[in-house]
Amino acid sequence: MISCTGSEDIYYTSGAYASNYDTLEHIGSGAFGCVKLSARRSDGLLVVTKFIRKDRVLEGGWTNDKQYGRIPTEINLLLGLDHPNIIKANVGRVLRLFFVWRSLFTEPAARFLMGTCVELDHHLPRMAQLHTQDSHQVINFFQNDKYFQVIMEKHGSGMDLFEFIDREPDMDEALASYIFRQIVDAVAYLHELNILHRDIKDENILINHKFHCKLIDFGAATFFDPDKLSTRFCGTLEYCSPEILSGHKYRGEEQEMWSLGILLFTLVFFDCPFRSAEQVLKGDFWFPRDVSEGALMLISVMFML
Repeated sequence: MISCTGSEDIYYTSGAYASNYDTLEHIGSGAFGCVKLSARRSDGLLVVTKFIRKDRVLEGGWTNDKQYGRIPTEINLLLGLDHPNIIKANVGRVLRLFFVWRSLFTEPAARFLMGTCVELDHHLPRMAQLHTQDSHQVINFFQNDKYFQVIMEKHGSGMDLFEFIDREPDMDEALASYIFRQIVDAVAYLHELNILHRDIKDENILINHKFHCKLIDFGAATFFDPDKLSTRFCGTLEYCSPEILSGHKYRGEEQEMWSLGILLFTLVFFDCPFRSAEQVLKGDFWFPRDVSEGALMLISVMFML
């Protein structure tokens, strides 16, 4: 972990960043750097700043950007993305993501995925009382000799989806579908740009008090060639497909569909479908309670892909 405190302060905050922003509070640390709450000097605007140590970026994690030169792929992707993740789903984009598997995509599954969510009001009072954190998106970045300094907007209150599911044990299918549809739309948007997120999971999704979701943490993201297969896995083991666990080459889009299936199962049943790699390889899972035909079919389809 890199704390970015004490003697490190002069290094991670130096340069143009220090001339434009004041660093206020420590938010968190990781293997590549840390995150701080900052304020823009010109108007006092509160922002979130991610400090990334250059010597911790993996060799394959760099991209040559036309404007900024050699920068981490994560920053390159975030600077170029423009997607609200979302207030209203892009129906055409969501359906196109599933089009290649259209022979398996049944009418009940489609109804569940695209069904409207009109009964959210009864969830709102509890959401207003829950402990929250802020979501953010990149607006700019600076760098010095040792660090990249990524400036992100500080938005309204929210929490990650892992915490939300834990605190909302009676979530209904309409809300689960509404949440899932937003993430599918975000992933479809990325795939249209030939980008793989590679770590889709509930902890990398923020949800606010109005149930609007954002896919975050592009540290493992990369560009992909649709005609090439991959052998390397980046992500979280609980969301890993059987093809990868078997050591087979795989298409990145298919792994993301598997991860979305795990996410949907978790949204509907409030738990992960698999407890071990052996269960994943055997396809050994069960539905712990009765739900709609559409939910069952959509989950089953996504685990068949």
